[in-house]
Amino acid sequence: ATPITIDGYTYMPTYDNNGMKTISSGVVTADGTLVLKLYYTPYETNLTYKANGGIGEDVVENGVVDQVLTVKEGNIFTRAGYTFIGWNTSADGKGTAYPANSDYTLTVNDDILYAQWKANTNTSYSIYHYKVSVDGMSSVLVGSEQKTGTTGTTVTATPMTIDGYTYKKDFDSNGMKTIATGIIAGDGSLILKLYYIPNTVKLVYKANGGIGSDVTITAHVDDKYVISDNMFSRKGYTFVGWNTEPVPTGVGKEYMPKDNYIFTANDIVLYAQWKANSGIAYQVEHYKVNADGTSAKLEDTKTYYGTTDETVTATPITIDGYTYMPTYDNNGMKTISSGVVTADGTLVLKLYYTPYETNLTYKANGGIGKDVVENGVVDQVLTVKEGNIFTRAGYTFTGWNTSADGKGTVYAPDSKYTLTTNEDVLYAQWEKDPIVPPHDSTDTADTTQVQSWILLMIMSAVSVLFINKKRKTNNKNPMI
Repeated sequence: ATPITIDGYTYMPTYDNNGMKTISSGVVTADGTLVLKLYYTPYETNLTYKANGGIGEDVVENGVVDQVLTVKEGNIFTRAGYTFIGWNTSADGKGTAYPANSDYTLTVNDDILYAQWKANTNTSYSIYHYKVSVDGMSSVLVGSEQKTGTTGTTVTATPMTIDGYTYKKDFDSNGMKTIATGIIAGDGSLILKLYYIPNTVKLVYKANGGIGSDVTITAHVDDKYVISDNMFSRKGYTFVGWNTEPVPTGVGKEYMPKDNYIFTANDIVLYAQWKANSGIAYQVEHYKVNADGTSAKLEDTKTYYGTTDETVTATPITIDGYTYMPTYDNNGMKTISSGVVTADGTLVLKLYYTPYETNLTYKANGGIGKDVVENGVVDQVLTVKEGNIFTRAGYTFTGWNTSADGKGTVYAPDSKYTLTTNEDVLYAQWEKDPIVPPHDSTDTADTTQVQSWILLMIMSAVSVLFINKKRKTNNKNPMI
């Protein structure tokens, strides 16, 4: 017999094994029972397992053509971030699939099985957020995120909000570079880095009642700064520091010169804080208003001391004969009983007092006529009246006196009298008229005069006799 060609096999003319023996020639029998048998043995071959992206050397399993092998498990290789799902005759998985433990028949070709991998969906990767220093020379990690995704896919980080900082997607300086996009590595080694630069902020100093324009300092968030000394002035006040509130309520923050300050995300305003000085002088003037209310006389001035911008109220004094008028407002004169103490000491409080009503009484003092009363007010100046408002026979009016006996103060007619708070009384003063001796005359008037003179002389004689008798009696009775 002539051997044939069997792919993957070799003709074995002397093959004789296990009851199998090559019989390549023989005699043809009449009954046609002659059978020639030619045996062929398979080529040696192998099956190669490849990691196909995984980790591990190729694994080769030897055999012969048409030998059936049991396909291996997937644990001969590893691949971070992937799960083994079987084998395939094509690396791209488009060939014949072979599950683990299935049968594989060796061929005459190069038999290769490629590990097939499925990307894990929970592979981790990291995102780091960095704040760049003010000088741009370094950075500090302020936040990190651990994320998961599908191995081999492209992911992009989402910037976070950092108060006072701005994300810079194109930042690339001094070995620091924003990497916002990357492919998830199976081993979880992907790190995305996002950089943020500090914003510009301001610190403003305000005089807060003092004198001076605002002073503005421009800096960056997280800049270090030393709080300034006072740069304003305020008369009557002493600078005591700074506060974020114009009038501190406890909510704001207090700063003192030379304090260290780190700029925050927001602009800051520092208001000068002032303490009112004490010992600031102010005046209180007390005025007596005249009778007709057209002017006033300064009665008393006192100096007091208070605190700048303190509201003070004057206390009225007692002025004899006058009443304090808290609401007085007349002819440019007005009571100002309270006010605010000024830093320059110019506060003047003015209190006005109006005079009591009173009067001057003229008395006849032995003369004839009713009292004459002239009304007025305390300290009003009156013109003293003439004496003809009273009469007194045998007497001549000589003026007025504050005492009936004439031992007080003398006032002449048409002189000036200032009303007081007391009972003002002027007593008429009289001088006895002289006795004129009679003279010869036949005139009736002369006769009457002579008669009056004789009567007067008789009365005078009687008076003298009476007085002498009285004296003698007193001498005899000294106890009387």
